[in-house]
Amino acid sequence: MAKQLIYVDDEAPGECGDAGLVYNGSTTLTSSKIIAGTSMTMSGTAAITGNTTVGGTLAVTGNTTVGGILGVTGEFALDSVTVTGNTTVGGTLAVTGNTAIAGPLGVTGESTLASVLVTGASTLASVLVTGATEINGGLTCDTNAFTVADHSGNTATRGTLDVLGATTLTGDLAANGNTVVAGTLSVAGATTHTNKVAFGATENAAASGAWAIPITTLYDGATTNATAALAATLADGVVGQMKIIMLTTKNTNNMIVTPANLNGGTTITFDATGEFALLVFVGTGWTVIHTTATVA
Repeated sequence: MAKQLIYVDDEAPGECGDAGLVYNGSTTLTSSKIIAGTSMTMSGTAAITGNTTVGGTLAVTGNTTVGGILGVTGEFALDSVTVTGNTTVGGTLAVTGNTAIAGPLGVTGESTLASVLVTGASTLASVLVTGATEINGGLTCDTNAFTVADHSGNTATRGTLDVLGATTLTGDLAANGNTVVAGTLSVAGATTHTNKVAFGATENAAASGAWAIPITTLYDGATTNATAALAATLADGVVGQMKIIMLTTKNTNNMIVTPANLNGGTTITFDATGEFALLVFVGTGWTVIHTTATVA
């Protein structure tokens, strides 16, 4: 049976009023008015269905469950917080101390990190770094497709290395496989070759008619036939470039080479098997260093 509590007015003896409190006779005290005082102790459960304003400090020593939305308009300080369910932060989340995340951290939008320290293995689907990046412990991409060793800095790539700009190597360059240089290879210092060196060659390149001798190879040989003479031309090279030309086999007709510019002549005639000419490009034309052919 519910019991209503009334009060006695000390300033008007004999007068009573409704205190706004209803007691159910066992465990519950219900108030329809605001309760104010210096302190209040509740040893059981407090169910508050309306708005509640706390002007001072609200200290809760036990567990607190908020079934709805907890709205905080000012600063909110938490010494320690454990969140077991989903949490949505509509504004900025500023954390000044250490933060430990035991499970996965999923970020669907952009994230800005002033500094990141990763001590263990990390998986990133995509990462954009606009500032300086420091990686301690080596770098490995796709198992061993690209690796940078820790401490030594040794770098290995299993694919093709394309360099668009100038490349400077201050140490030794060891090429274990075939190396192709499509352009000009300039070596300012001494070069030591411990094995054979092939600078490109063409054997038995033409038989008759017109033939433009390549200037990208060191040696070119030709074989003539009985049809007609072999009329060959040789374009200008670069200063210091060497060229070897040989009539490998003569079959009736000669081979006549007409360089674009020939110092000391205009043509070189090869009229026997095995005749050759060793030339070097000097200034603006080819100069014959040694030949068994005829220069005219």
